[in-house]
Amino acid sequence: DALERKDWSGASAQRDAAARVGAPASDYAAQRARANAELAALEGDASRCSTEPPGARTTAPAAAQAASMCFATLSKARREAGAIDEALQLARRALTLAPREDGAQSAVFFALVEKIKRAREADHCDLVETLVREARPFEGALHGQPWQHEEIIGGCLAHAGEMAFKVRDWGTAAALLRRAATHLPNDTAVRTNLARVDANRALEHAKGGACDQARPLAHRAATGDTTLAVSMTSALEHCAHVEAERAAASGDWATATSLARRGLIDAPNSASLRGNVGVYLHNHAVTLLKTGHCEEARALLPELRAAGRAIANDVEKCR
Repeated sequence: DALERKDWSGASAQRDAAARVGAPASDYAAQRARANAELAALEGDASRCSTEPPGARTTAPAAAQAASMCFATLSKARREAGAIDEALQLARRALTLAPREDGAQSAVFFALVEKIKRAREADHCDLVETLVREARPFEGALHGQPWQHEEIIGGCLAHAGEMAFKVRDWGTAAALLRRAATHLPNDTAVRTNLARVDANRALEHAKGGACDQARPLAHRAATGDTTLAVSMTSALEHCAHVEAERAAASGDWATATSLARRGLIDAPNSASLRGNVGVYLHNHAVTLLKTGHCEEARALLPELRAAGRAIANDVEKCR
C-alpha cells in the first residue's frame, strides 16, 4: 500500500518491520529493493545502492539485482535533472551488476541517447558515432519502436559539413559530407552539398590555372548535381585559358597549343579556345620557320589549314 502511494519511507519502514518479525526475505525483497531505489533517487544518495544493505538476508544474486535497480532508478533521476554524465556512470554500474536486467539496459540506453543529443548539438560527430555503437545493443528499451541511428550519425556529419562549408573549409566539408553519405546514401541534400563543395574547390583551382586539380572535382560536381554542369564547363574553359596563356607568355607555343586543345575536350563549344589554338599554331609555325625547322613546321599544316591560318602557304614552301 505504501508503495502504491509512493510513500517510499513508509514502505521501507514496513519492510523492516516484516524482517523483524521473521518474514522470509522472499516475501518483501522486491518491495524493499524498489523502495530503497526510489529513496536513493529522491535523496540523490548512491550509498543506498549497496549490494549488501545493513540487516539484509538476501542471496548475492538478489542483492546484486536490487543494487542494479537502485543504480538504474538513480540514473533516471539524475538524467531527468540534466546530469547526463553522472546518469550514464550510474547506469553502467547498474548494467555491470545485472547485465540482463531490462531496467539496467534501459538506463544505459536513455542516458546514452541524451549524451548523443548533446554531442550532436556540438557537432562532435566522432563521439556521436562511438556512443551510438555503445547504445545499439540496448535498443530493446524502445520496445520495438525504430531508432534511426544511421540518420543520427549521418545528420550530425551533414550539419558539421555544412558548418565547414560556410567558412570555406572545403577539405573538411568534403570529408564530413562523404562520411555523411555513407550513412545517408539516398539523401539528396547531402549529395547536393557534396557537389557544391567539389564545385567550389574546382573553381579555386581553375582560377589559378591548376586544371589537373580542377578537372576531376568539376566532373564529380557536375555528376552529383547536374545543375552545376554549365558552370563547371565554364570554369574548366577559363582554367585552360589561364594555363595556355601562361605557356604563351613564356613563348612556349607548342605547350600553349596542347593546353588549349586539352581545354576543348572539357569545353568543346568554346569559340575562344578554338581561336586561341589557331593563334598558338600560327606563332609556333612562325618560330619554326625562323629557326629553319621545316619538317616540324609542315607537320602543323593540317591544323593550320583547318584553323584557316594564311601562314600555311609559307609553311608549305619551307624546305
